Amino acid sequence: MNIFNIATLTVVITFACLASSGSMNSDKGAQTREPRDGCSEDVPAVTCISDPCLTAQCHNNPDARCEVDKCGECTERFYDVTGAIILDCHGPVCVQDGDDGSSYKGDEAVTVSGLVCQRWDSQSPNKHRQTPEIYPNAGLDDNYCRNPDGEAGPWCYNAEGTSPRWELCDVARCGNTTKNGT
Repeated sequence: MNIFNIATLTVVITFACLASSGSMNSDKGAQTREPRDGCSEDVPAVTCISDPCLTAQCHNNPDARCEVDKCGECTERFYDVTGAIILDCHGPVCVQDGDDGSSYKGDEAVTVSGLVCQRWDSQSPNKHRQTPEIYPNAGLDDNYCRNPDGEAGPWCYNAEGTSPRWELCDVARCGNTTKNGT
C-alpha cells in the first residue's frame, strides 16, 4: 500500500467516524462535528454558553443530581439516587394550612383581586428588591406568585399599575379543590 492510499483511507475512516458521531455545523465555511450527546437525529445537540445546573434546584428532592440536557436547548435534568429521571422538581403547587407558602412553586400568577402579576425580573411598573439575583433560591420565575420574604402567603407585584403595589395571591390550598380553601 502506498502513502497516497493510506492517507485516503485515513480521511475516509475519519469522515465516517465523524458522520456517525454528531451533526455538522458550519462556521464561516469551516465544518466541524459535535457529539450527539444522546440526542435523537431530529433534535440537534447544542453547545451551552452557561451551565443551568449552577443555579437550578430540585425543590422536591434536595439530593437530586443535576445534569445538563443539551438536546435542542440547554436545560437542566435531575436524577434521583437510583439514576431515574425526576419529572417534577418545582416544589409544592399548593399551600398547606398554616404555612406561609415560602416553598410554593406553582404557576399561579394572579392576585386575590384578579390583578396580573409583574415579572420578578422586571422593575416596571413597580420597582423592588425581590429579584432572582437577591433571592436565588426563592423560585422567582416569570411572574409566578412566590413568598421570598416571609409574608403571610405567596404574593406578587401588580403588573397592571402601582396601586396596590403588591398583593397576596389566590393560590390553591392543599387538600382543597378550590383556591384559598373556599
